[in-house]
Amino acid sequence: MKRYRALVVFACLIIVVDGGILAVRSRDRARPLSTAAAVTRFRAEAGTRAATSSTTSTMPVTSTAVRAIASAPRTDARAGAAPAPVTSPRPPEASLPAEGVYVYATSGSEYVDVLGGTRHQYPPETTITVKHEGCGMRDRWDALRARWDARGYCATERGLTVKEVVAHHEFYGRADERTFVCDAGAIANPRDAKPGETWTTVCRSDDAVGATQVGVIGYEELVIGGARVATFHFHSLTTLTGAQRGTQEYDDWMVRDTSLLVRRVSSGDVRSKSPIGTAHYQEHFELYLKSLAPRT
Repeated sequence: MKRYRALVVFACLIIVVDGGILAVRSRDRARPLSTAAAVTRFRAEAGTRAATSSTTSTMPVTSTAVRAIASAPRTDARAGAAPAPVTSPRPPEASLPAEGVYVYATSGSEYVDVLGGTRHQYPPETTITVKHEGCGMRDRWDALRARWDARGYCATERGLTVKEVVAHHEFYGRADERTFVCDAGAIANPRDAKPGETWTTVCRSDDAVGATQVGVIGYEELVIGGARVATFHFHSLTTLTGAQRGTQEYDDWMVRDTSLLVRRVSSGDVRSKSPIGTAHYQEHFELYLKSLAPRT
């Protein structure tokens, strides 16, 4: 009789545990973000920025106005005081890709091994949204509604420097978002890049460090929408230490004049601490730009 009761209790425990796992797994829904939804979000954010700027300034600042201000004679109430330097509020627009939503042919998926493991297949089209802000721009790749990456850049005389990288993942209804702030001067795309040149950038989150070794493969022409485009081909390998351990590898092709991403091939293999133990995460994908003209 005691043995029978023990078996019943054990069976009930299995049902409860399995039921809990099934309940958690049922929350795992990977939905794509359509191009139309990305464009709608871009327009809404652009409208918000326009409304905000209109309440703080009554006169738009143009490049002509900046040049006029910079060349005007300066006066100061204090005798002998040196004039304050005048700088442009943003880098030259020609050094950045146009704002808007870019559409990429996409293949790939992500996988995590906890709770029996689950895989999210990426849709055949994904988007990267580019917005000019601050000292440069921010871009955001939306693979899924629950899987996106964002990067902030500054445009400098040396080229684009990366300020921060944000990675967002969701599995089983749980979000894991990590922000890595990069060291000053972390070059992402130098203007005078030469084949064979290498350098290292370092970015840090609260509990992990990513050291990225970047190398210039060379100049290559790619065909986008029937047009031949001159690109830089970069290869980068990020090694993560701390609460996250593993590697993330990229091959990126960027338009030489504007740093617009044309093609990306990426592979990642990372182990991260989680509330239910160490999670092994893997991701492989490829992006290829469909048109040089963004949707706005």
